[in-house]
Amino acid sequence: MNRNINLDESQQLMTEKPIDWRALIEKYGAYWKWIVASLIVIVFIGLLYYRMQPDIFQFKSTLLIADKSSSGQISQISVLKQLDAFGVSGGSSNIYNERQVLHSKELIKKVVSDLRMNYVYNKKVFLKPIELYTSSPVEVMMNDADLMNIGKPMELSVVYNKEFYWISGKHINKERKLIRFKDKLSQLPAVIETPAGPVQIALKNYEEPLEDKIYIEIYNPIHIVKKCQETDLSTEVPKDGDLVNLTFKAKNIQKGKDFLQRLIETYNQDAIDQINQSAHLTAVFIDSRLDLLTDSLAEIEHKMQAYKQTNELTDIETEAGIILQKSSLYDQKRIENGIQLQLIEYIEEFLEEPSNKYALIPNLGLTDVGLLAVIQEYNKLLVTRDRIASGSSDTNPTLHSMESQIQSSRLAIQNSIATSRKGLQISIRELDSQYALLNSQLKKIPQQEREFIEIKRQQEIKASLYMFLLQKREEASMSMAVTIPKAQLLDAADTADKTAPKLSMILAASLFLGLCFPIGVLYLKFLFTTTFSDRKEVESLTDVPIIAELAIEKSEDIFINHDTNASANAELLRLLRSKLQFIMNRPKDRLVIVTSTESGEGKTFVAINLAISISLTGKKTLLIGMDLRKPMLASHFGISNQEGISSYLSEIDDDYHHLIHTSQEYPDLHLLPGGIIPPNPNELVLSERFDKLIAELREQYEYILIDSTPVGVVSDTFLINRVSNLTLYVCRANYSDKRNFEFLNRIYKENSLKQLYLVINGIDIESSKYASRYAYGYGYGYGKKRKQARKV
Repeated sequence: MNRNINLDESQQLMTEKPIDWRALIEKYGAYWKWIVASLIVIVFIGLLYYRMQPDIFQFKSTLLIADKSSSGQISQISVLKQLDAFGVSGGSSNIYNERQVLHSKELIKKVVSDLRMNYVYNKKVFLKPIELYTSSPVEVMMNDADLMNIGKPMELSVVYNKEFYWISGKHINKERKLIRFKDKLSQLPAVIETPAGPVQIALKNYEEPLEDKIYIEIYNPIHIVKKCQETDLSTEVPKDGDLVNLTFKAKNIQKGKDFLQRLIETYNQDAIDQINQSAHLTAVFIDSRLDLLTDSLAEIEHKMQAYKQTNELTDIETEAGIILQKSSLYDQKRIENGIQLQLIEYIEEFLEEPSNKYALIPNLGLTDVGLLAVIQEYNKLLVTRDRIASGSSDTNPTLHSMESQIQSSRLAIQNSIATSRKGLQISIRELDSQYALLNSQLKKIPQQEREFIEIKRQQEIKASLYMFLLQKREEASMSMAVTIPKAQLLDAADTADKTAPKLSMILAASLFLGLCFPIGVLYLKFLFTTTFSDRKEVESLTDVPIIAELAIEKSEDIFINHDTNASANAELLRLLRSKLQFIMNRPKDRLVIVTSTESGEGKTFVAINLAISISLTGKKTLLIGMDLRKPMLASHFGISNQEGISSYLSEIDDDYHHLIHTSQEYPDLHLLPGGIIPPNPNELVLSERFDKLIAELREQYEYILIDSTPVGVVSDTFLINRVSNLTLYVCRANYSDKRNFEFLNRIYKENSLKQLYLVINGIDIESSKYASRYAYGYGYGYGKKRKQARKV
């Protein structure tokens, strides 16, 4: 017979059954004490965790960023249309650049250094660490070089015992080795040697004794900067407007307020310094040009004086007044164009100098609006680029974008210079032509006078340029004195919101974990437990009807006590007996096979005690031991196994009557043992002699029970099935493998065994699952506590 297990069919059979929520609750509810204990322990751990966590506060500030890049008299002209032409967005991109500056490493590093945030002081109050910040009674200090070499933070503790200051600490060096150190100091201040370098320890107030133990953490400033950038400080830009919302988290209220206040102050000071850099560069450039003009102007004036003395000229201005009056308009325009052309040449020389690649172009008073606009935008891009570069790496995409915009603006300046120069040159040539007409009228003036006028004109041009540069120098000086802040504080961090730890969240998480942990453990226990424990599990594994449940037997004796109500199994067997009598109501059709999947599940126990229970009703009952491969029936009844049914089937004995034994204790119970183990049990069971024997026995006995072989081991039971009327299939709680039910389902589906019923053996009626069912009803006392039962 093919007994391969069809997994797909068995799984389909199992999955078609709905979830029995009540059974599931009862299954897990049996462990309610363990679940409650786990819940209490985990909630206690959660409360302890809450107590040991430092309080974290959140601070918020709102800034209004001015929509300009400089202040003072050297102002930038808004040229949004020209910016769009160069592919640069307007004011909306500026606010995001300023947000990045506020979050930059260099800016935060200055704040950390100013506030000494890399030194953290704590004390513990009922297990909770409290950060002291400026209220710490002690203060430590290390030199900058040693601080920069610290990897993991170094921990110190200082305690005073009325006589000495005890210092202890630990540090993880670069080799990741933990080093502990201790020191004893008679007085403070003092310097102690640590694995990270010397540390100076001092008291802030020597008049007040050190009462609490102070815990100190010394960090590398870069570590604090990264922590601020990544977790503590956050910046947010609203959708519209020039606002930046700053949020900072700290363990000390005053520390959080100080950080945001100092961050804003440092940001404004850096912005002012960078804005005034433009004025400073302009002043330096003007000073260099003034030095050159001073020498040139002095030379021209000396030349004019020498010319007058040599040629004895006294009143050339009066003689040439009429002509000069006519040409004054052209002279003025020539001077202005000459100045503009000279300024353009200055700017062109400035751009060609490699050292000025990222230097601001000085604004000297150009009149060309187009050139002036692109120069001012170029300076604005340089200032923004310098601020972003100071707080980020070369790989910053924003920095690359700024480089591209600067290069485009630089090309625009060069193109505008070429256009402006060309226009000025055309204008100068036109003015020269007009001036030549007037100059022809001076032919009547002596040659000396004409030469003097030429010298005078050069002197006037130089003098005008000199005065112009002096004016711009004064404007630059005034601009450097201006200190208008770039960011205006709208909402200060006056209040603090406690963000962690949150008791409600910790309690909720503890309750959730306290329930999930034991349930999860139980789920894994049930998942990896290959045996079943109760009827509900069996019903979820198979559709074979369950006819009876038998309890664990405390006694090691296979025979139960049928004469007392104290035995639960005695009453359960009576119930099974009644069901069999109802099912097998036709006389001579009462042959029952008792089998199981494997040995040890209690089929022989069920067969023996069921036979005894039936015989107690006065029914003549025969128990046949058909487990010919492992005959155990005779040994349980204390009779010889040398003769039995195998002797008759092997034709060793022709009369089977003397092979049947009658029980002395139960007169209506008769026993036909298996006998000697035959070499061919299958052939004996298939013989006509066996069929004839069963037919004769049906005439003599009202009930016949056959203790057969396990069906999961050999096929004898399937061969005996042809003569049976009903099959009791025994499985044992906490012993039988749940996978065996796949084989049982196959048998049931194929109807390989007649009228198949399931008997569950070894249930624990004292458990919460069965106590309510068996405490009353089948006698008294079944629900009383028992000691651990033996294996059947």
